[in-house]
Amino acid sequence: MSTATSPTQVLGHGAAGFVRFHLGEFTTGREHLARALVLYDLAHRASYSEVLPNDALVQLRSHSSYLLTCLGHLEGIAPA
Repeated sequence: MSTATSPTQVLGHGAAGFVRFHLGEFTTGREHLARALVLYDLAHRASYSEVLPNDALVQLRSHSSYLLTCLGHLEGIAPA
């Protein structure tokens, strides 16, 4: 089993975080999106663009900001 980060892992954590947001599970959603942001690799940008209509990093940061806002962590929202 490979320990290399794949775009699929990033997208999976991103999707799980977004779903958790809509389920009201803000803490778990934040954990998934934080993991996705840690795993994100700019070198895989072309892979992300094959399956997403938006820039993956912008999407992850946007979804993360929703969760941070709901959790009251406005200071944790960094400008792009």
